[in-house]
Amino acid sequence: MGRLAVGGPSTGRAHGFADWRGVSISLVIAGVMVFCGPADASSACGVPEDAKSVKRAFQKRMACEIRRAAGAPVSCGDAQAVCAAEIDGVAAMLDGASTDRKCQRELYRQSKQHHGRRSAELRRNQRGARHAARFIERIGRACGPETTLSLGGACSGVTDPVRGAFCVRAALEGFTQRAIGFGLRPNIVLIVTDDQRADTLWAMPLLREHVVDRGVEFSNSFTSTSLCCPDRASIFTGQYAHNHGVTSNAGAHLFDHDGDTIQRQLRENAGYKTALVGKYMVATFAALGATVPPGWDEWHVFLSDGGFGATHGLYYNYFLSTNGTSALYAPLDGLGVPTRRHEYSTDLLRDRALALIDSWAEERFLLEYAPFAPHTRAVAADRHVGVFAGAPLHRPPNHMPTDLSGKPAWVSTNKSLQQLGGGQPEATDARRIEMLETLPAVDEAVASISERLEAQGLTDNTLVAFTSDNGYHWLEHWLTLKNYPYEESIRVPLAIRYPLLAPAPRMRTELVQSIDFYPTFAELAGIPGAPVNGRSLVPLLDDTATSWRQEILIEHFGQPPLLAPSTGIRTHDWKLIRTDAPAGVTLELYDVTNDPFEMDNVAGEPGNAALVATLGAKLDVLEQQ
Repeated sequence: MGRLAVGGPSTGRAHGFADWRGVSISLVIAGVMVFCGPADASSACGVPEDAKSVKRAFQKRMACEIRRAAGAPVSCGDAQAVCAAEIDGVAAMLDGASTDRKCQRELYRQSKQHHGRRSAELRRNQRGARHAARFIERIGRACGPETTLSLGGACSGVTDPVRGAFCVRAALEGFTQRAIGFGLRPNIVLIVTDDQRADTLWAMPLLREHVVDRGVEFSNSFTSTSLCCPDRASIFTGQYAHNHGVTSNAGAHLFDHDGDTIQRQLRENAGYKTALVGKYMVATFAALGATVPPGWDEWHVFLSDGGFGATHGLYYNYFLSTNGTSALYAPLDGLGVPTRRHEYSTDLLRDRALALIDSWAEERFLLEYAPFAPHTRAVAADRHVGVFAGAPLHRPPNHMPTDLSGKPAWVSTNKSLQQLGGGQPEATDARRIEMLETLPAVDEAVASISERLEAQGLTDNTLVAFTSDNGYHWLEHWLTLKNYPYEESIRVPLAIRYPLLAPAPRMRTELVQSIDFYPTFAELAGIPGAPVNGRSLVPLLDDTATSWRQEILIEHFGQPPLLAPSTGIRTHDWKLIRTDAPAGVTLELYDVTNDPFEMDNVAGEPGNAALVATLGAKLDVLEQQ
């Protein structure tokens, strides 16, 4: 099928991560900290027998810098030290960071202590840095919130003392691992919400604080098939839906649970502990019963799809499988009827995720936290009911448009059904608020997971990714729900925090998709290349990418009259959609740069004939991959 392989031509090199657990070093972390300059062979890092010499040289350099920051007229360079270039790089990163001498001295002092302690921990085969939180606290206390840092190197541009401390600590972790002579394979925490639009992150300030503003935000993240099960299957396999075969929400029946998945690869070939906490697919119980599919050490998964009645969804009353043992999480009244007052599922799943982090603190692990929020029928936690009651109405230019002449017939059919129901947006407005009000509980869970990783000393060696399985329509083009080729459906949020590769926050605008998780995790875990459609995001995280895809595939498998099957191609500037229908509009072309709301179908304009042909030919190729 002509697919891309992990770590193949798409990256130009591989990032191998070895570990102390008897795993040979395939490649010491390369290019992780861009502040490190070239070093000659006599002073190169990565020679284990020189680790103590590196520690002594670093301690000596930092002690000198502390005296210099206090005003002593000393010169601190030491060109003869092992890892001289990297030690110089750390010093250059810290030099002049603050005009406050107390703050500057503390940066040097904590860097000296952290490297010394971390060197000892790594030589004792200890994954977590138990003292790591102290590093942040002491620099924050010495520098104060009013202090402005002026860091260099990989942390250039970070001015806030707390964010600066996190960045410096991550840089030191990378330096220390290279000095010891190996790198830790990262833990992976994947957070996948359900039906969350890309434009709703404003409702999650804790996510911004803990992940977005300390990681890499992707402004052009998409799903290939915007429906729960197909996208989750793509996350697990790295494949388009036309390859993995899950084309509808009968997903658990269609999915090859015994096939090649990232969870199986990590567990069986890289020694990871693996856990899924939350949603797996739709109809999980009907397809699997009490069986735990291959690849999971811990399985805490919703078995029912909607709980007891449409009013509760999977928020208060639900069936959950705990490692194959099913239980009803719903208090019953005297007549055996479930009541609403049970622990909110987002919170219960959060607590289970936290317990797993605690129990696996010295293991390599993949933890997927997949709450039901903000899927409808959305029910907020009691503490969050009404928090967005005063939010402005959602009225973008494509909200219930009067002219649908450029759209396929199935779009007009949906409009007719909306008008038959009264054609009023109030119900969708209420649904939008209900969905938004489920997000603060997820936001709190993200913060709790981040804080638990920090308490266990795992922050710097853990990749945390936040995304959703698809977007959602709030009457754009008269549509509700998802599974459509338009932006509101296919755009999903994506932010990744992995301090070792990206110690300072930044934005990436490349076109990325859900299929990219598998090859990314595989590369970081040192798993050999596999035939997948996705590409590793590692070169985008560590800022080494020299090229990237210029178009993505969109495919939907719906049935008329409410949704006709379609395929599409999206570039940075254009989107072409081909609809499988016997009549009416079957070709759509949108200038998504100048027409982001996809109001004007310009496929029929004579001046666009060549563009339609070019995009059509590229779409033909994508459909065959």
